Amino acid sequence: MIHFVVVTGTPTAVERESQRLWHALESTRLQDGERIEHIGTSHTWAVAAIASADRVCGARIAVDGDAMVVANGPMLAATGDQAHVIVDLLQRFRASGSDAVAAALGGSYNFVGIDPSVGVRALVDFSGLCPLYWHQGADFAVFSNRSTTIGQLLGNVWDVRALAWVIGHANLFDDQLPAKGVSYLPPGREARVAWGETQVRVTESSTWVWPAPSGERGRDNLEPDEWDEITEGLVANFRALRQLPGPLRLAITGGKDSRLCLAL
Repeated sequence: MIHFVVVTGTPTAVERESQRLWHALESTRLQDGERIEHIGTSHTWAVAAIASADRVCGARIAVDGDAMVVANGPMLAATGDQAHVIVDLLQRFRASGSDAVAAALGGSYNFVGIDPSVGVRALVDFSGLCPLYWHQGADFAVFSNRSTTIGQLLGNVWDVRALAWVIGHANLFDDQLPAKGVSYLPPGREARVAWGETQVRVTESSTWVWPAPSGERGRDNLEPDEWDEITEGLVANFRALRQLPGPLRLAITGGKDSRLCLAL
């Protein structure tokens, strides 16, 4: 597995921020491994990473001059050549961009690629199980597979509003995270930075699988016999719990799901 942070921007910004990437990684790491640092030949991007040996892929990062790809997660090579998947991704990305990357991968993953002919592309698979995070600075942008790593770069300032959502609901709303200035890249979306620019643009990704919104009016309600069928199914599922040995524990939050379970 690999824990990484990528910065892209003007040469001056990359030189400045690249000096701090390793400290941000070390301060937020959850694993030991090989220390990796690279700066592109144009000095418009830099990457730092901690890579641990794993049996899924032979490598998680590939660099060639001013091109770089890094990916993490239980990803599967569509070609079946799992050992060389990251090298294959670099070639595909340079030739055809992120669409070729999405077509070449299965499983769950996050991905950041850079090439002069393509620019910067960051995306995740449709499930979002291996998330990506990003920050837009004045003359640079940062991408990482850990939000706290970017937060460390920014000085660990908290976004009180986003933090309040986590405390009250145990989840996040929209793309803002408790680390102020750090944004979440949702599944089915792709972050792009044109070569020679610094502005991040989030667009629909080729990993998008959900149907487009419909203007048709939905049903007002179910028919009585349909409600009965759903109720009978819920009751039957709960009665099946009787077949499990030993006492059972039900975690109660006080929400609608918990109240329904208690009633059943």
